[in-house]
Amino acid sequence: MRIKMFTITLRRKKSATKAKTGERSTGPNCNGMLDVSRGVRLSSAPALPLRSGSVGFVTHSGGLMSGLGASGFERGVGFSYMFSTGNELDVGMADCIDFLVDDPQ
Repeated sequence: MRIKMFTITLRRKKSATKAKTGERSTGPNCNGMLDVSRGVRLSSAPALPLRSGSVGFVTHSGGLMSGLGASGFERGVGFSYMFSTGNELDVGMADCIDFLVDDPQ
């Protein structure tokens, strides 16, 4: 019951912030996002060596994002963006995929 109340409270706070500022966010329970080509890290994931490239990656799991990034680096795969959306109280996987589809990289 406590977790459910926390989630409801968090959703209300996020909705209020979004309504006031237009600010959007991933999570909770995620690693955020990486814009690999520009070197922008909005992520709590450990700093991994990543190659810049044309592969965009979206997942719920922060662990999968980190693991795939490390594995891709070892295999020479370059990423444009990497997103971890977590519990999706605001930004979800579909939002990230829409962004990637429209991205010229």
